[in-house]
Amino acid sequence: MRIPSVRLPSVRLPSYLLRRQALLVFAALCMLLVVGPAVFVKHRKPVDVKRPDKVRPPKPEVPPSLQELRLHPEPLPQGSLGKFHLLLFAPNTSLSLCKTVLTASVLGYPVPTLLQSNETFDLSQPFGGGRHAAKINSTLQWLDAQPASAGEDIVLMVDAYGAFNYYDIPVGIDAYSQAELWFQLPLEVLLMRYNAINARANDDLERRLGRAYKAEHLKQTVVFGSSKRCAPNLPQSVACYAMPESPLPPDLYGVNTDTVVGHSKYSSQRQRYLNSAFVMGPIADVRRIYQRAAHKMEALQTQAEANQHRHGPDFTHVGSDQFVFQEILGEQEFQREAMRRRHLSFSDKAKGLSKNRPTLIEGTVIDDILNPGFTHETMELKTDNEDEFSIGLDYWSDLGQQTMDSEHDSRWITYNRPIAEQLTQRRSFDCPPHATGTIPEHMLNTSIPRAAISDASQFSPMRGWDEIALYTNLCLDTIPVILHHNGIQKHRDDAWPQLWLQPHGRRLVEEVLARGDGGDGSTIGQKGGVYTEDGKYKGWNDLCPVALEPELYRDTADYE
Repeated sequence: MRIPSVRLPSVRLPSYLLRRQALLVFAALCMLLVVGPAVFVKHRKPVDVKRPDKVRPPKPEVPPSLQELRLHPEPLPQGSLGKFHLLLFAPNTSLSLCKTVLTASVLGYPVPTLLQSNETFDLSQPFGGGRHAAKINSTLQWLDAQPASAGEDIVLMVDAYGAFNYYDIPVGIDAYSQAELWFQLPLEVLLMRYNAINARANDDLERRLGRAYKAEHLKQTVVFGSSKRCAPNLPQSVACYAMPESPLPPDLYGVNTDTVVGHSKYSSQRQRYLNSAFVMGPIADVRRIYQRAAHKMEALQTQAEANQHRHGPDFTHVGSDQFVFQEILGEQEFQREAMRRRHLSFSDKAKGLSKNRPTLIEGTVIDDILNPGFTHETMELKTDNEDEFSIGLDYWSDLGQQTMDSEHDSRWITYNRPIAEQLTQRRSFDCPPHATGTIPEHMLNTSIPRAAISDASQFSPMRGWDEIALYTNLCLDTIPVILHHNGIQKHRDDAWPQLWLQPHGRRLVEEVLARGDGGDGSTIGQKGGVYTEDGKYKGWNDLCPVALEPELYRDTADYE
């Protein structure tokens, strides 16, 4: 049954009631707007709302100070001194050799083995008349003769023949051949610094190479000397353009750093390249390097036979051992960069790490180590480690300081005197001096070599490291162990009497011989002489005859 809908009649309010209703609604809204918020705030439970910290721009990254970058060597493990070998590549009976042996003997180094002592070379001929090949081959013969059990022993090979000397070559090849190498600090300091250099370098390698460092089992164990110039290799060769940026401070020479503005074209460059005056590392690792070097030298000599018309100093240097070792290092660094890229993650590539940071070589930008944007020597990308030799450089001159391109970087400093008064007469192109006048702690913990002198000796000054003049790199605040005088001949002649032990050289040698061999080959403890390649011992008096004493000791009327 359908219920019918009922339609109610509409009621229309009078207009005056509508106006009153609108006024009431308006008044109510006004009251809510005025009173409501106060009531709400008064009765609501307060909530602790943490305001965001004030946003500050990130602080600029402050580069570490020079002191923070310095080495902090640890004490040596027991027995380290007995597992060290010293090799000298030098002519027999030369003044240069005698200075090297004198300083090494006084400072506690083991009796060195003399390589190629009876050979003579015509240095005006290509490949130095065979000198460069002889240096590599004679060292390799010694390394190959060592037992497998000595593979971890540390060997230091120094070139007492002399290395590159571009200043003196125009004057005469004889001056070039007489570059000298002296020891300034004892063996213990050398070994502590060697360990610290490798520890720091391996940390740096892991940061630079990322995942490749562990994946490819990379490390540094062998240390060569460092140089400011990639010589005699060409800038467009892998030997040069593949070298990583120097870790030295980028403002080392102020605004002139890494430019040709300075005392010479290279004096304001940071040390970045290899110098073959010395190499130090485990026998097994050094042997691999010399095996590769011998192979490369043989290939160069074969190639030279087809270019017999080319002579002169430039061609001579291209066939040098330094040319070969720098090439080995450049190839290593090329492949390390390839490894780094090969092990990049997707996120690394997204961050733009697929290429190296641009570097400069003699003003030319190297935008890509694997394929620089200029005409260059190319190299095969390899997937194995056949070009990895664990080589690094002594960038900070902790082990050795060469004088070529660096004469203005260093000075003889006596550390118990105010440092400021010893830094006068600095020139406009000199580096800002960073020498603090403080002897490093690891040196203070080693005995002064004079402790080897008996108390009964007339020469027995009980003085410490701070009372003797020490050759110091003012730019790096470094006191090198080895002084490699391959710069201007006159400068090394003037420097010899400034070395702390030279003025007492005769007495020091007498004391060493009294504790060792007596100088005539009848050995007691075999000190002050050398071993020849055939294992025979040669005493001091046979090695350094009386005719060399005036220049060596400079204490007689014969010296002018």
